Amino acid sequence: MMKDNNLVRHLDACETMGNATAICSDKTGTLTMNRMTVVQVYVGDTHYMAVPEPDAIKPETLEVMVNSISINSAYTTKILPPEREGGLPRHVGNKTECSLLGLVLELKRDYQPIRDEIPEEKLYKVYTFNSARKSMSTVLKNADGSFRMYSKGASEIVLRKCSQILDSQGKKRSFSPKDRDEMVRKVIEPMACDGLRTICVAYRDFPLEAGEPNWDNENDILNNLTCIMVVGIEDPVRPEVPAAIAMCQRAGITVRMVTGDNINTARAIATKCGILLPGEDFLCMEGKEFNLRIRNDLGEVEQERLDKVWPNLRVLARSSPTDKHTLVKGIIDSTVLETRQVVAVTGDGTNDGPALKKADVGFAMGIAGTDVAKEASDIILTDDNFSSIVKAVMWGRNVYDSISKFLQFQLTVNVVAVIVAFTGACITQDSPLKAVQMLWVNLIMDTLASLALATEPPTDSSSSLPSSSLLFNEINARKIHGERNVFEGIYRNPIFCSVVLGTFALQLITAIPTHRLKFLKEAGHGSTKAQMPEEDLNGDNDEIDHAELELRRGQILWFRGLNRIQTQMDVVYTFQTGQAAVPGALRRQPSVVSQHNDSVPPKTVSSPTHIKVVNAFRSSLYEGLENPESRNSIHSFMADPDFRSLSSENEDYPTIQETGDEIAAQ
Repeated sequence: MMKDNNLVRHLDACETMGNATAICSDKTGTLTMNRMTVVQVYVGDTHYMAVPEPDAIKPETLEVMVNSISINSAYTTKILPPEREGGLPRHVGNKTECSLLGLVLELKRDYQPIRDEIPEEKLYKVYTFNSARKSMSTVLKNADGSFRMYSKGASEIVLRKCSQILDSQGKKRSFSPKDRDEMVRKVIEPMACDGLRTICVAYRDFPLEAGEPNWDNENDILNNLTCIMVVGIEDPVRPEVPAAIAMCQRAGITVRMVTGDNINTARAIATKCGILLPGEDFLCMEGKEFNLRIRNDLGEVEQERLDKVWPNLRVLARSSPTDKHTLVKGIIDSTVLETRQVVAVTGDGTNDGPALKKADVGFAMGIAGTDVAKEASDIILTDDNFSSIVKAVMWGRNVYDSISKFLQFQLTVNVVAVIVAFTGACITQDSPLKAVQMLWVNLIMDTLASLALATEPPTDSSSSLPSSSLLFNEINARKIHGERNVFEGIYRNPIFCSVVLGTFALQLITAIPTHRLKFLKEAGHGSTKAQMPEEDLNGDNDEIDHAELELRRGQILWFRGLNRIQTQMDVVYTFQTGQAAVPGALRRQPSVVSQHNDSVPPKTVSSPTHIKVVNAFRSSLYEGLENPESRNSIHSFMADPDFRSLSSENEDYPTIQETGDEIAAQ
């Protein structure tokens, strides 16, 4: 979801968005680009439906127009080059002022040299914009001691202060109230119906002979203005918003616009976005009318009154944050519909905090939103785009779809497994599914299938060993709403593809005959009866157990080694005593050790080391034998046919007698 510009602060909000039935959205920046642009101009008694060419405007009018826009605005407002090649210029500061500065650039003029010539410290008087005056004015003192004031603001406010207007020749002419009413009817209202915000740009000269006016008397100062032009500013609708809203409507989600703009602008934007559809029964009202309808004589909100308004309400204009909270709470608490409404709300201001908290899911703007709004929200839209809200809905519904897919797959597989196990047990009197097979079925059903089906990305339409059918059923389980094409979008989930291919490969391995995988079959196993030499299998007994044969073979190998030790000991004995060793004599004596000097012949004494070695071998060899009494010495055991077959053919050990003769000869 982070890749879809949804920074989730509360995880449960993802699932809640899957059940959303209503979205109350802001307009500026969310449905629109928050990039104000001048699209219509009325100047020189001419209404231009697009920005005119510079040659179409008289130089005198163009000059005063450019100066007024460049000076009568915050110097922190600028238009900077795009961050990347091919991008749009960056608007820094007030968006409305940026639109006017953009008009200057489109007229092939530049505002920065004018600002450099008249820096902020040379501004004589500044009347900043506020909600009461709804205008801004800047006063300059000319070199001759006279003054000029540039003003701009809401057209309906500034035009009332105008007594003159520049005509097509750039000259001043009288501007009477009748002219103003005609201009409102022919210019202002058509612009507003097109969803444009109208701004009037004007100026006033204070002659030197009149002396310096009283700048504190704003009513006298902001009067007798000369209108330069009226512009229509549009905040373009984001290109992806209409399709996103249409998708919400198809999914049963009602989108409502809550904005502070006037009713005409809000209605026009809502129509462009697709919130208002032709032939639909809807309500579009301002906050003042909204409160009159839902409140009683005591000013208290009544749910019954609110229930008569909100179902058909689509646009709430000139609304306050309190109106937004009242609307959200009324929709959530309403019981007029069969099911309770799940409401999502967008907000960017500090005053939007209560509405964001009250909503089931609150969306804060990551770019334009305040810290208070972000803290009160559940999800932050990092791009301030309405289409990202739709992505959140898709992810929320995808959670339920993934669970449904897995349960559908589990149900079908379990039914088959139970039927196979029960029917097979009744017919064959034994379970057809062995332990390994059940483990394999559970591995496919629980682990791999859940991993594959639960990782499906959101879309716009928001037994025995497993055979090719626990495989195709897994593919069929991808669709749960009756879709026919189960392969649609399968490549968008690499985990699903990997699980299916891996399961298919394992199915192939289990289907290959074992004699073709001999190297795998033999891996990790000891020698088999077929691999043992034939002479090892030919004993005195016709039938011999394989395990017993292995035991006897190990015993014989032990005695072969012991025979070598006995031979070496006999050689040492013969060398020390000069006498041939008698078979078994060493074991009959307690111990033998050579103890001699230069004059005394060797004397037979005990040898603990030799005896310990022999006794250790004898004790280990007798363990596990059925009749140890019958083989109480090496020489008696050497008579065994098995011992001779392993030793006599491959090795030729010297006898005791031969060893003694060699020593005597030396």
